[in-house]
Amino acid sequence: MKRFIPESLFIVKVLISIVLIWLFARCADNNPYSFYELLRSAVTVGFVALIVIDLKLKYYLGLILYLAGLAYFNPISKITLARQEWLKIDSWFKVLLIVLIVLDILIFVFKKYKLNDTKNK
Repeated sequence: MKRFIPESLFIVKVLISIVLIWLFARCADNNPYSFYELLRSAVTVGFVALIVIDLKLKYYLGLILYLAGLAYFNPISKITLARQEWLKIDSWFKVLLIVLIVLDILIFVFKKYKLNDTKNK
């Protein structure tokens, strides 16, 4: 049985987060409605993937944000808000994802350094 490699899962998590940040940044443009439909689906898939990765890596920091994102951007039962309200929500999710990436990188480096430090003793 092949063991999962935390580094590769962590890299996938950061890449998914970067794609989601880019999509949230694109929301400020004047896009057709089909873009927002695509955004809802992509965000839902992205947040589900981030939840699975976080559970596998035992990082529980972003789970509340990802679950809230699933509730807001659910393509099946849509929440209808004014454009300005959606732009605020998109901006908050973008900022929070950036903060989570920075915190996850710091936690990952700390855990890796701590693991390497205990091996050297």
